[in-house]
Amino acid sequence: MPPGAELPWRGWHALRFDRQYGAMGGESPIMFVAIDAYARRYRIRGAAFETFHALVGAMDEEYLEHVQRKADDARTADEERRRVAGRGPNHDEAVP
Repeated sequence: MPPGAELPWRGWHALRFDRQYGAMGGESPIMFVAIDAYARRYRIRGAAFETFHALVGAMDEEYLEHVQRKADDARTADEERRRVAGRGPNHDEAVP
């Protein structure tokens, strides 16, 4: 881990579940109020807060992209299984 990255890394791990989850799946970014509260608790202020916020946000963005890639891969694999089984995207739709 690069020097100086420990604080934002620990912050992201502490905050990674402090987000909204969609009813149909999907996750929103970590909320600013959560990052702000964490920073206030650990006395991260001024330019250090701006850096902390940017780094936690960048890590979270990468995490969300990873989650989306996994969901897309699972959906593609499921569609392929259905195609091979002779069914269309809708479970009861036969493929000619």
